[in-house]
Formats: sequence, structure tokens, C-alpha cells
Amino acid sequence: MPQTDHQDRLLPWDACYNVREVGGYPAEDGKRLRWRALVRADNLCRLTPDGQAALRDYGVRTIIDLRLAHELEKNPNPFAGGQVHGEYDAPRYLHLPLYDPASTPALQEEDSLQAEYIVILERNKELVAAPIKAVAAGLEEGGVLVHCHGGKDRTGMIVALLLSLVGVPRETVAEDYSLSEGLLEPVHSAWLEEQSRAEGHPIERPRWMSSRPETLLGVLDYLDRTYGSIPAYLRAAGVTQAEMAQIRKHLLEP
Repeated sequence: MPQTDHQDRLLPWDACYNVREVGGYPAEDGKRLRWRALVRADNLCRLTPDGQAALRDYGVRTIIDLRLAHELEKNPNPFAGGQVHGEYDAPRYLHLPLYDPASTPALQEEDSLQAEYIVILERNKELVAAPIKAVAAGLEEGGVLVHCHGGKDRTGMIVALLLSLVGVPRETVAEDYSLSEGLLEPVHSAWLEEQSRAEGHPIERPRWMSSRPETLLGVLDYLDRTYGSIPAYLRAAGVTQAEMAQIRKHLLEP
């Protein structure tokens, strides 16, 4: 599958909008990312039984849910607590929220997505490290899927850190991040229409609907300036050299 054909990355699992492969991207030492090793996704709560079966058949053995507790209460993950239809070899489900709700006031004070991402990455290092560590462990068993609500912001940050760790070019990391905006447009358009109808007039498109390359590039540049490199940031967050080596070993083709 060619790296630039993004249609080949889309996984049409019933009732999800933003499920994508990251396999095939160029990485360090002339290598490429393995296919079926790492999948990024939006909320799995809508998955039909057919969609759940497609996820399992794809080889996903670990699911990492980055959402907050109140989001799970509203939209439970179908793989949490054995809530899946039919007989199957259940993937392991991990709830690892990416940030502490105590960070919310600081996030609300920021005037850009880039600044919000930096707040999360700086104030929640241990929580950011947890899914990275879980990916390192999960890749030994099979495919790993990382998701949040839209699969854009929290998932985007974790995937960007992982891709940067294994040497995917910065522009490719940002391009991968930017794909979410278009894929989520049906959901965003429906939300805008509903809110406009409730307000009685068209409302302005909020910034949280965007995923522009320059947003992520600014965040990664900030981490480089502040910590020296993405691996150095991950070390500061508590990810060990051994765990980073595991990610490189299992995420990259031989």
C-alpha cells in the first residue's frame, strides 16, 4: 500500500468515522512502520457487532481508551467489561485518560488548540506516559488501537509522539494528524446544524473541529525546544529507554 494513498489507511468499521492505519509510513534507518501494528480511532461506542468483529479480525489485541471518566459513563466502550456480542478472543481494554480534569480550567484559558495541547503535555506527563507504556507492552501481543472521542486531539498527540519516536518525518506526522478534520466532517456538520437550529441562527465553527498541520508542528517544535527531542520529552514523562526500544522493535518493519 503506497504511503501517500490515504484511502488505503481508512478502515471502514461500521459506525466509526475516523479509524486509520499508520502502517507504511517511512521511519528511521530507511525502515517503515508495520501494517496492523498501530491503529488510531474515534469513539468505539457506536461500533455495531459487525464493526466489533472487524476490529478483532484485524488483529487488535489491546485497546487504549484516552477519554475521561464522564465520557465513558455517557458512551461506554463496547469492549470494556466484556460487553461484546458473540464469542471472541477479547482484546485487552485499558482506560488511560490522557489528562486530569483539574487541567480543564487551564485549557479553557488558552486561545488555540496548540496551546491546549501543550498544557496537556506539560501538566499531565505521567498520564501521557501511561498510554505510551501500554503501547510498548501491547505491541508484543499484537495490534494496538488508540482512541478518544473524535480520534483527533488526544489520539493525535499520542500517535504523533509514537511516530516521532520511531523517526517518521515531521511533515508526515503532521499530515497524518490533519486527516481527521475531513473524516470527521459528517459528525461536525451534523453538530453545527443541530446547534444552529437550537440557537436560531448559524453558529461559528469552533476551533476544536480543526486539525491543521501547523497546529501539531507547533507542538512538536515546542517539545524539541524545551526538551531537546521527542524521546527526551518521553523520558522526562517517565517512559524508559527499554520501553522506547520495544516500540521501535515492534512498530517498525525488520
